Formats: sequence, structure tokens, C-alpha cells
Amino acid sequence: MNPSLRQEPSRRTVGAIHLEAILALALTAAVLLPISGIVVSQRRIASDLTRHLTMIELVDGEMELIAAGDWVRYPEGTHSVPLPSPEGFVPPVGELTLVRQGREFRLAWRPTNRWIGGGIERRWTAPGLKP
Repeated sequence: MNPSLRQEPSRRTVGAIHLEAILALALTAAVLLPISGIVVSQRRIASDLTRHLTMIELVDGEMELIAAGDWVRYPEGTHSVPLPSPEGFVPPVGELTLVRQGREFRLAWRPTNRWIGGGIERRWTAPGLKP
């Protein structure tokens, strides 16, 4: 084909192609923006739940240590217990307290700020101790 005989597209054709491209981009954005918002919120929820499950494991581990004989270190009353944290895990801000009333032990972790999952509490009764 001779390049000198080639026709330039009309302004109407060029305008239609531009309009179609703009509509395709707008439609893509209208679909992808809500999906990206859902992905971000689900990731945050998954992160919070993972932290909560890790806190449950830490509190359960502390209660197992107390039940295994560490309870003798704690006299009657309320005690602050240091929270162990695995390497790389930054625990949420909160307080781990142990309350001993006779044979009854209550270990509770309460978050300082409002947090998904709330607090965690475990109870144990020491066998063989006098009430």
C-alpha cells in the first residue's frame, strides 16, 4: 500500500477511541477500588486475630507454669506477672495480673486500648491446698 494514499482517521473516530479508553479505565477503577479496600481490611483483621491467638498462647503458657509449681512464688493477693514475648512478637499494650485467693488462681490479661478479641482470663484451682 502506498503511504501517500493512507487516510488519517477522522476526529470523530479518534474521539470515540479516547472515550472508550476512558470508560474502560473508569470501569476498571470502579471494580478494583472496592476490592482493594476489602483486601486491606481483611489483612488487618487477620493480623489482629493472629496477635490475639498469640496472646492466648502466652497466657495459657503462663497458667501452665503456675500450675506446674510456680504458684508457690505468689502469696495471697494480686500480682503483676511479666509477660513473656517470643522473638519478633510485639505484644499489644496491656497488663497480665494473677489473683490468688486460697486455692483459686485467676490469671487475666487486659488490653490497655480497645482491641479485637478483648481480654483473656484463665482460672485454676490448686489441688490439695487448704482453702
